[in-house]
Amino acid sequence: METDGVDLIAINDPYVDAEYMAYMLQHDEVHGPCRHTVEAPDRHTLIINGRQVTLMNTREPSKVDWRSGGARYIIEASGRFTSAKAARDHLYGGAEHVIIAAACTDVPQLLAGVNQTHYKGEAIVSCGSAAAHCLALFIKVVEDAFGIALASASVLQVCSTQELQQVCAGPAGENGLDWRSSTGGSKDVIPTVAEAVGAVRSMLPDLADNLFGAAFRVPAADGSASVIDLTVELKTGADLEQIRAAVSAAASCEPMRGRLGFRDDDVDGSDFEADGRSAIFDGRASMALSPTFVKLVV
Repeated sequence: METDGVDLIAINDPYVDAEYMAYMLQHDEVHGPCRHTVEAPDRHTLIINGRQVTLMNTREPSKVDWRSGGARYIIEASGRFTSAKAARDHLYGGAEHVIIAAACTDVPQLLAGVNQTHYKGEAIVSCGSAAAHCLALFIKVVEDAFGIALASASVLQVCSTQELQQVCAGPAGENGLDWRSSTGGSKDVIPTVAEAVGAVRSMLPDLADNLFGAAFRVPAADGSASVIDLTVELKTGADLEQIRAAVSAAASCEPMRGRLGFRDDDVDGSDFEADGRSAIFDGRASMALSPTFVKLVV
């Protein structure tokens, strides 16, 4: 609603009607109340800042009538249709392009500020997860400014509980392969796959052999800020002031303006919950262990 040239026309959610969606927007536990006026004159219509948004409740993407509202670009953010085959069903309803807001291995993964020039007109692309945005934007600045030594970048990702995690311990999903997912997300620290590392390897193939990582899910609200601890050996030595200057310069101009940021005060996760930027370098929490060996928090 705040991006020039983009009109929100329709939303499809099989489980939520317009009245309940308006309520959730007005009472968001993580990001706070919506800054815009939100009304629901009927079960299938939202009025946001005076602009009408049609709400549909269809389970199967192939049956969503995007054509009737004139929607051309579909953001697939359900977390359930994250393959080319599954996302392609949106095209049957009249959509021209589908952007998968999650990691996806069988379509191009593109991110503004990182590799958007590689777009070749594909109907379906992935923009990766929020963690992938964070890591890709920041590591590109580090690579461009100082270079990253071979096989030297270690990523530790600490992220919040996901919507699909279990609140309490129980059976480990349909296939039962990931036993750790059966533990309670509201209580446990759970090791998981650092999918952001795989996404960045796809977006920046020149760094594919340099990146390794692990991830942990912690009992924090879904949607709250996560943190990435990047430990890396630089090809060109730099102190923290030089790294801060490189990040600040990149964040002040396109294509990273509004996506990358920098903080040098005492902050924690709650300070970023209403921040729309994808990656914010925490200069106070970072440290230089040597002129070429640095631990960077973003």
